[in-house]
Amino acid sequence: MPIKEIRRYAKLREGRNATLEVRMEMLGQHRKVFDEQAEQLQDHMAKRDDKIDFYHRKIEHTTKNKPEFQKK
Repeated sequence: MPIKEIRRYAKLREGRNATLEVRMEMLGQHRKVFDEQAEQLQDHMAKRDDKIDFYHRKIEHTTKNKPEFQKK
């Protein structure tokens, strides 16, 4: 949550019960943004893992197909 929104939320707390719905809405919006960011991060992590797997397979294939005189 941006600092501006945190300050607004803190100010609304002074209103006690009269601002419960507004604060709940703010937190709901924050959750939605956070969930979208988490989903995007999960997607990036999956793509990174796919790339790592690609390199593992490529290295394994390259190592297995080296002629004997080049293997160390």
